[in-house]
Amino acid sequence: MPQDIYDKIMMLAKRRGIIYPSFEIYGGVAGFYDYGPLGSQLKLNIENLWRKFFLLKDNCIEINT
Repeated sequence: MPQDIYDKIMMLAKRRGIIYPSFEIYGGVAGFYDYGPLGSQLKLNIENLWRKFFLLKDNCIEINT
């Protein structure tokens, strides 16, 4: 992915509250991100779709470790 497209996607995600740079919230090392309210919901939706696709269709079980 070209750098300019990556930068545009990251700026959009920050503006919409999907992610926030961790160092702006807590101080510390740059390069880490926290999920905002929309990002947390998006992550949950992706996890649920993953479970639905892989676990329910193939009659598999999920194991937490």
